[in-house]
Amino acid sequence: MSRCMKILFKTRYAEIIVTAKTNRKTCQVCNGSGQYDTCEGKDDCDYCGGSGDFISMFEHDTYSNYQKYFSKDDIEKIDMIKKLHEFTFYRDVYAHSSLSDQQAKNIKYPEEENLIVRKIQWIDKNLQR
Repeated sequence: MSRCMKILFKTRYAEIIVTAKTNRKTCQVCNGSGQYDTCEGKDDCDYCGGSGDFISMFEHDTYSNYQKYFSKDDIEKIDMIKKLHEFTFYRDVYAHSSLSDQQAKNIKYPEEENLIVRKIQWIDKNLQR
């Protein structure tokens, strides 16, 4: 029985759902430990941020390491929503820097928000046929 999962990517202005062709729960680099060996000892995994979670790999912007889990269309969707997420933050920063000093005092400087990535459901591929 092979399974896959649907993953939601959500920003302040948009959201997409992609289908991963895996039931993997752990980071593929550290295999869920959250750490990997270096010449100087152990260090937190850069790919999952030390959590060991597969979904965390998306939040730490390393999707090129797990392209085998997604179709080409889904990779393009993930890339597009990440670019949109970055663009909206930099647009807000630019707009704030364009304000006069008096206006800038009254408006809070934009804070970068995290891209929300959540597993929303498991799908049994055998049942879909």
